[in-house]
Amino acid sequence: MMPMARIVHLAAHGLTHPNRWAAGLALHGGSLGTAMLTSSGVLADGAFSGVDLVVLNACRTGTHEGTGRIVQTLRSAGSAFLARGARAACFSFSSSRL
Repeated sequence: MMPMARIVHLAAHGLTHPNRWAAGLALHGGSLGTAMLTSSGVLADGAFSGVDLVVLNACRTGTHEGTGRIVQTLRSAGSAFLARGARAACFSFSSSRL
């Protein structure tokens, strides 16, 4: 996916979803659609073994919805990058408030 990058920084809208594999980043717009980078997409197509750090600058990229509530977990959009080889990841457990 990004074979030459040592640091990957993504600033986007983080979206949680009851299906943890559908959670991820809205790269354009604010809903699930074609411009969505999902946990399942990263797990299926990601190749981050040469990446030292992934920074997800988005709300709740370290959580998923579980049993009607937001849960802090390693089954999140951020952890998908770790599972695909990134050495470290920085992601958020909370919402940003303006």
